[in-house]
Amino acid sequence: MSRKFSRGLAVADGSLDMFRANPRLAALPLCSLLLVGSGFAVAAGIALHCGLAASLLTNDFLQYTALFVSIALTSSLGTFVNAAVAHCAFRYFDGGVPTVEERLRAAWEARRAIAVQALTSATLVPFCTSSTRNSASLEA
Repeated sequence: MSRKFSRGLAVADGSLDMFRANPRLAALPLCSLLLVGSGFAVAAGIALHCGLAASLLTNDFLQYTALFVSIALTSSLGTFVNAAVAHCAFRYFDGGVPTVEERLRAAWEARRAIAVQALTSATLVPFCTSSTRNSASLEA
């Protein structure tokens, strides 16, 4: 077990070395953070503008819709960025010089799998939350 932990720590340290050696490559995770934050800001603005803020607290359908959209958004962007960073790390560890364009292209090639994963997680999490809430109310 400690060998797996030390290997994971070595990979994480190597990944940080990659960003230290090529600071430009850290731009994509920062852009992802800005995109996700902007997406939530736009969604909050729409909810406030349309008067949905109060309904989000009381209407289960709106709560699950908001949860689905937020999980799909964050999961797809996060997975896309992770795919790009993983490709970059593999190239770096193989002695290559990764570029931002190259890693975006690699992540773009995995877009279908990323979309399936994001929609699956966005579908399953509200379902699991709903069943947990229903079983807790039955016990009460």
